[in-house]
Amino acid sequence: EGKQITLFMERSRETRVWVNDVEILAPDSSNLMAVSQTYNLTSQIKFGELNIITIEVDNSYTHSPKDAIT
Repeated sequence: EGKQITLFMERSRETRVWVNDVEILAPDSSNLMAVSQTYNLTSQIKFGELNIITIEVDNSYTHSPKDAIT
């Protein structure tokens, strides 16, 4: 208690994070693979209790044709 709790992710595209069923606002970089993402979880962490952290990552290429020929 009394410390800042952060979640750091890198090399992922669009991400969403929930702590105890409350969505944490995404950083501005939440959909850029080249930029790391840091979520501040402090406000939703229940210190000394069980916490559930849910992470959703979508690394798909939504702007690329699905049947592209390479």
